[in-house]
Parts: sequence; structure tokens; C-alpha cells
Amino acid sequence: MKGLSKHLPSKVLPTSHLKKKEAETIVIGDFLRRLGLSQFSIEPRERPDFLVALSGRKEPTPVACEITEYAADIGANGSMERRLFALWTSFAWKLRDRLLKEGFGRFYGAIHFQQQWRDKLPAADDIFIEEIVRALNQHDGTTQFALAMLRDCPTLKQHVAHITIRDTSPEEGVLWWCAHLQSGVVQCSDEALLACTHAKDKSANSYAWPLCKERWLVIHAAARGLADMAVLGVPPAKPLHVQNFDRVYLWDA
Repeated sequence: MKGLSKHLPSKVLPTSHLKKKEAETIVIGDFLRRLGLSQFSIEPRERPDFLVALSGRKEPTPVACEITEYAADIGANGSMERRLFALWTSFAWKLRDRLLKEGFGRFYGAIHFQQQWRDKLPAADDIFIEEIVRALNQHDGTTQFALAMLRDCPTLKQHVAHITIRDTSPEEGVLWWCAHLQSGVVQCSDEALLACTHAKDKSANSYAWPLCKERWLVIHAAARGLADMAVLGVPPAKPLHVQNFDRVYLWDA
């Protein structure tokens, strides 16, 4: 990732196109380093997710690690925020490719949707992308589009409150951002954390556990948006009891 793109909100998007196991391997490695461990080997597997050998001791210590993603808004259909991130990622990559093709790769935009459209993001919507290209053709160099003045952009006018624009020259291809994915209130995470832990502990009853010294559950709060940011009460509201794990770690990234 290049210079400016490291400091813009859309920096959280590039890794979200990785395959699930690839992304989990990066997370578990970063987690182990966060614990201060520097010598280890990671063996990807399934149920549990990893077997980790912690070296630098008299004997390698195998640890079975299961990793799960924290989300405070899990419901019958999963996490709404994860679904929105997936939709926006698909859109942002397709928009990036089109802007580079049209010679607009130097522009970065943050789209602020109108309230009623925030849960209905475009999934690589061609019409939406076409109108952004038209808007950039009319761009007058200001940092915010005057949507009312745009010609032939009815979809943008219907769904968007405003778009903030930044010229990132000489850097090109910075992914655009959806402003409301990181704007709002973060609730206390105690109840959601307990529910996440107990659900994973229950599913772990059926695992074919390998021979290991300890079993770890790593709950990863990625902090890309609001629902996956863990904020705990002090002390936690309820004690944590699990049967299948020796340690439960919450990693608030």
C-alpha cells in the first residue's frame, strides 16, 4: 500500500478481497506478534483453524487456535455491517478500475449517502459508476461536488448527500470510501462478546482436536467499522465460562 492510501479510511478494504484462510493466517500471525512472540510456525487446517508451534523454548509447544470474527450486529442473517462492507468492496474495486481507465485515477472520493439509502449500497452498480465518471468530467477543482449542479446524474442526486473529493497526485488508484461505515455510535460489547464465545464453544464440541498443549480461541475485533469494534465494560457484565478452550483472547485491532 502506497503513502497516502495508508492514511485514508479505505485502507481497510484492500485485504478484504483475500480468501478467508489467507486473511485468517495474516490475523493469527499479527496476533501472535502482538503477544510479543517472534518465533512460531503456523499450520493452517480446519476445525480448529490453526496448529501453532511456539519455538524458542526447550521444546516446541503446539497450540490449537480457533479464530472467529467479532461483530456486535449478528442476527439471523449474519452481520449487516459485514454485508455492507462486502458490497462496498466490490463497488470500490470496480470503480477504481474504471477511473484508472478514464484517466481519473488520481481522484479519491468519500461518498456520503442520504440516510434512507445507507443500507442499500451499490453492488458494483454500473449506472452509479457511469454517473461518477460524468461527475468527474464536470469537476471544477473544488473539494466537494455540488450535486444539484451536475448534469445527467439522477442516481447520484437521488441517493447521495454529498461527495468529498481529493486529488491524490502523483498517487493513483486509491479506493473510494463510504463515509457512514465508520461514523456513528459504538455500543458496549459485553453481551455480543459472550454470545460470540458461547456460539463458538458450542460448535467446538464436534471438532477433531489435534494433540496439543492448549486450545485457544482468538476473537478478532477487526475495527474496520462500528459493529466489529470491541468496547468492554469494566469489569465485564458477566463471567465467561467455556468447555473447549483453555484461553479466550479478545484482540481489539
